[in-house]
Amino acid sequence: MRNANGGYAVIWERGSRLIGLVPGKGAESAVWVDFRALEEGTWNVGGDRTWISPEFALFADASGRYDIPAQLDPGSYRFLPAETAEVVRTEQMCELTHWPDRRSIPIRLTKEYRLIANPFDRVRSDEYRKLAQLPFIGCQIETRLQLLYDPEQMSDRPLPAINLWSILQVHPGGTVLVPVHGNAEPLVMHRERRLPVIESQPAVTSFPFRGDDGFKLSFHSLQSTGRFGYFRRLGPDAFSLIVRQFRVHPSALYPDHPEDRPDYTGSCMQFFYDGGKMGGYGELEYHAPSIDGRDATVQSDTSQLYYFVGTRDQIADIAHHLLGTDLSGVCGA
Repeated sequence: MRNANGGYAVIWERGSRLIGLVPGKGAESAVWVDFRALEEGTWNVGGDRTWISPEFALFADASGRYDIPAQLDPGSYRFLPAETAEVVRTEQMCELTHWPDRRSIPIRLTKEYRLIANPFDRVRSDEYRKLAQLPFIGCQIETRLQLLYDPEQMSDRPLPAINLWSILQVHPGGTVLVPVHGNAEPLVMHRERRLPVIESQPAVTSFPFRGDDGFKLSFHSLQSTGRFGYFRRLGPDAFSLIVRQFRVHPSALYPDHPEDRPDYTGSCMQFFYDGGKMGGYGELEYHAPSIDGRDATVQSDTSQLYYFVGTRDQIADIAHHLLGTDLSGVCGA
């Protein structure tokens, strides 16, 4: 998919991954990709992917061994006919096992990708005109999760709650920007030795994806504003900003939890850094509300990815408008 300014997005059928998001000729893609993994066909190729959570109920088997379900990723996605040439659609069906109660959950996943306009081009104001001219690429991703079961054949127990989980892999060396409501402190889901330096402005938390120590941090649904960003230097005076927007429902159940706290719920935004041990990348993640078949059998989630490239001052302006962030007070920025 290409836009009028030479930017483009690349969708890989295997795993239905967004593996390229490039704002123009010669520009670096927003997403981290392992090209050797692409050639070898292993799962960790990078890009933007969809998993299903809760992680440790679906990815750790009865023996406790962690294993990514191959029927989910890469799965059996196939391209589908789309309404227009501007849309890419994929679909797969698979069956997951909820290991705590050994229940099978058959599902259908459908994804739809389309390019979207620069948001600064939609507001007619002199203040935004220059920002609308920066190298930019945007992509909207709509994902649909459908439970495939016969309600008459269900037991008296509802299906376990599951939800869509979106994961964007990014290049290391940048700074995560997380606008938050209320308490700005994240939950530590995983750490190796040292945590990164975590800094808080009013309503914004930031931390870097750099160094040798891996970690995973989480913000719950009451903290989540529905946006986060990733700021990174590309050259002497070239910087980039990724912004992801998604919907948050504070009254919904978000069932993912740390491995050692199965009683915890609410994890909505998650940020993982591999410490350079799995290829050198970070992950910007968010969860959608869950379904269990009682009130609904279909869940739809729509998010937008915005990727800008410019000077530090230009990117600082964009971060201010879209994230409410002052980069002068941000760790590593």
